[in-house]
Amino acid sequence: MDDWMKIVCRSCWLIITAGWLCLDAAASSVDDFRYFRNEVPTFAKEIENATVPVGREATLSCVIYNLGNFKVAWVRVDTQTILTIDDVVITRSQRISVRHMTDASVDYPYYLHHPHQQHAHNHHQKNKSLLLQSPPAVEVSTVQPETPHRRPSSTSIHKTWQLIIRDVQSSDAGLYMCQLNTEPMTSHTAYLTVTVPPDIVDSESSGDVMVTEGQNTTLRCSATGHPLPVITWRREDGRPIQNHALTVEGSVLHLTRIPRQHIGAYLCIASNGVPPSVSKRFMLRVQFPPSVTATNQLVGARQGDINITLECHCESFPKPVVYWLRHSTGDVVVNGVKHREEKRETNHYKVSMQLVFLHLEREDFMAYQCVCRNTLGIADSVVRLYQIHPVADDGNEVYSEADQQDGLGGGKEQLSSTWDAEKSKEESSTKRLAVNKHASAKTQLAVGGRSSSAVDISSWFLSAVCILVSMTKTR
Repeated sequence: MDDWMKIVCRSCWLIITAGWLCLDAAASSVDDFRYFRNEVPTFAKEIENATVPVGREATLSCVIYNLGNFKVAWVRVDTQTILTIDDVVITRSQRISVRHMTDASVDYPYYLHHPHQQHAHNHHQKNKSLLLQSPPAVEVSTVQPETPHRRPSSTSIHKTWQLIIRDVQSSDAGLYMCQLNTEPMTSHTAYLTVTVPPDIVDSESSGDVMVTEGQNTTLRCSATGHPLPVITWRREDGRPIQNHALTVEGSVLHLTRIPRQHIGAYLCIASNGVPPSVSKRFMLRVQFPPSVTATNQLVGARQGDINITLECHCESFPKPVVYWLRHSTGDVVVNGVKHREEKRETNHYKVSMQLVFLHLEREDFMAYQCVCRNTLGIADSVVRLYQIHPVADDGNEVYSEADQQDGLGGGKEQLSSTWDAEKSKEESSTKRLAVNKHASAKTQLAVGGRSSSAVDISSWFLSAVCILVSMTKTR
């Protein structure tokens, strides 16, 4: 009877234990399902900042695990503006939209981000171990520490929510937030940087500048953009600016004691790594009175030669008026069948002027004057065209009677001496004019002295004549 009772009691215990295990297994499945369904959403990673050129499309991505029935909102932080909630666009901007994508990640440890769920899971596993032990009369084995449990085949839902901004403007730059309506609220932020190519602000920049030679001036160039542009100055012709520097950085360019060689175009170039770079052209004009130099002051040719050229170089700004004169008469030389004038600008302030004789005749051999004139003054230089004569067998030059009469028989040496004498005579003429008054005073005194002396001589001469006459009569 006692054995029978023991068998019945053990059987009942086994039945109760088996039923409890079944209920526990069912409860475990329900608990696990409940933990999975009620898990608080988590962000899979930080939202990446974005850098977008102006006018392009910007995308900010927010990846969330186990979103469930929670909602996602995008917020502009600096203006506290709600842009979207779930699939609905709140802002009135037509450039903003939202989209989301769903995928699955296998073997996601759903409780690892939430310690309270891991604690509940471990407590549940410990109860299972206790129920599997023998009846109370049997010694209970020590419970070993549990290792973290991972669902072998569970899946966790990803949802990627993207905020899309089309035709990005510089005003769109700022901090954006991806927000979940959990308790408490959770969010991640990202910064949108909008790069803007450089642009030169004409209202804050200089224009073309005109100065007098030797003065100072300053050129200014202002530019906007993001990042802030770097401004570089250089000359358009590639020549050094000052102090042998080809380029100068900075929004202000100082030029001191400006010589005429610095006349020309200067370029302000703004760049910030966002294409395209931009530039502005500044024209620097340096005023100075003209100066003239002759390429050759003496040019020899034979009668009948063709295309004989006299040349002068003029430096002047503003641009000059240039022409040729016959030195002896002051007549202007005009284009015709015998000669023509040519002019060529070699740079902003240099002019090369030529007088070309198409066919030399005897009357063309003379001195010519090249004249350069602008609003600040006038300058000239003289070029003498002399005749080269044929050479005889004895090595001497042959001259015609007309040449001898004109004094051209001495060759280039005599012509050069005559030319130097004429130049000296012209130079001394101004000196004679300068002392004219002083000389006039001396002349008047000298004339008075000579008059008194002449009276004395006349009286002595008459006395001598009278004496001679009287002596003749006596004889």
